[in-house]
Amino acid sequence: NGIAPNVQTVGFIGYPILYYALSQHGNADTAFTLIEQTQYPSILYPVTQGSTTTWECYSRVNSLNHFFSGCVASWLYTDILGITHGYKQENVGYQHFILQPTYGGSLTYAKGSYNSRSGEIKSEWKLSDDGKIFTYKCTVPANTTATLGLPIEKEAAVITEGGKDVLLSEGVSFIKYENGRAWYEITSGEYEFTV
Repeated sequence: NGIAPNVQTVGFIGYPILYYALSQHGNADTAFTLIEQTQYPSILYPVTQGSTTTWECYSRVNSLNHFFSGCVASWLYTDILGITHGYKQENVGYQHFILQPTYGGSLTYAKGSYNSRSGEIKSEWKLSDDGKIFTYKCTVPANTTATLGLPIEKEAAVITEGGKDVLLSEGVSFIKYENGRAWYEITSGEYEFTV
């Protein structure tokens, strides 16, 4: 059919779950590979054709402003920026939420915010040129709390907040190391972590 291997051809039904499924099952690297492709068919193919919207199909035959490919934007918030309510009923409204930023592919920087009912949640990260230092800034709105999962390569990683040892930072409580992340509970405020 002329379609190159390793490109997304999951259709209308598969698009909304493709990136989430890859991320949640240990294949975020594949999700990053897919999202950065520009050849036909891919999410960025319409951009190479001068489009500023997502198309219903790759051939420009139908709608040139279609919502289904836009579900990728949701994945950018929940997985790249890492802002989510954890899909738990008790977290609706973002009184408590999860911050779990993820880097990969050629991405070395991400910044965004979500205006929740509880206030603006900010998430920003940067990876150093050599890939050894991960800096993460976040804002937890007043009267809310968050569970933060910082990506680490080993439990012996040096983690600071505001330039000092993370364990000495006010509003930050260590929970555990799990699945390549150091987990913390954090209270409202602005934070800058370095791993």
